[in-house]
Order: sequence, then C-alpha cells, then structure tokens
Amino acid sequence: MHIIEYLIRKRVKAFTLAEILIAMVISGILLALAVKVIQVFANIGSNQNEASSNNNKIFIIQTAFKENFTNSYRIVAEYPDQLTFIYPDGSPTLISFSSAGIVIKSQLSSDTIDVSYDSLQITRLDSTSTLVKRLSFVIQSNNSTYPVFFRKDYVNQILYNIDRNAN
Repeated sequence: MHIIEYLIRKRVKAFTLAEILIAMVISGILLALAVKVIQVFANIGSNQNEASSNNNKIFIIQTAFKENFTNSYRIVAEYPDQLTFIYPDGSPTLISFSSAGIVIKSQLSSDTIDVSYDSLQITRLDSTSTLVKRLSFVIQSNNSTYPVFFRKDYVNQILYNIDRNAN
C-alpha cells in the first residue's frame, strides 16, 4: 500500500489531450508539405531525364548520319523515305523514315530511334539519278525544332563509273 499512496501523492507530469492533438495537426501539415516538395523535385528530375533522353536521340541521329555521309561510297535513294549508304567494301546501311521514327539497319545491328520528324527532303544529283546529293529534315522535340542537313560530294571517279554503267 505504501507504493500506491506514494503515487497518489506524487503529481505526474504529462501532456494534455489538447496539446497532443495540436502536435499531431502540426505534424500532419509538415508531412503534407514535405510530400508536396518531394513530388515537385521528382517532377523536375523526370523532366530533366526526358530532355536528356531527347538530346541523346538527336545526338545519335546526328552522329549516324554524319558517319554514313562521310564514310559511304555512294548514297542511293530508290524510295522517297529510304536511303541506302553503300560503303567501299560493298556493305550497305539502310536508313528509313517511318511513322515509328528513324530506322537504321546495318549488317551488324538494327535500331529504331523514336523521334518526330518533318519536312523530309532528299535531293538527287539529277532527275534520272538515284544518287543522293542532299538530305534535310527537322526533328521536333519538347516544343523545339532541330534542323538536320547533310550534303554528299562525290569524287569524279564515282560519277564517271556510274555514267559508264548507265550506258
């Protein structure tokens, strides 16, 4: 009994119910703000990842076309939305423009780069030739447009051999 009398006489300090409720309301408000801030930062990161992904796609397209225009022996356009790059060893690389994006096929690999493009123009050497002189189109990404332009200069020997084969 001695312990019970001691506990009754001793005043126990504790929080009131109102104080606990106020602390819970404040904690809830702070938690809601923290969740909102995390969502904002997550959206910023997502937008940066998307922009980086689009920049990578544009870089891949620029690099692929630059390499093919520079290193190919001839560029042939038998169809209005397809180019065939023929290398000195005879190996071809096919690049076609489709609604799914730009498709690049070589002997070793095939890749589809899903980008939107517009204003595709393939210019041939003359009206009877299938050899491509220029290529231009516009890539549309993130409300921006990126013009792409390439030109192929042929050496006279290639043009002479083609003319002789045509006769």
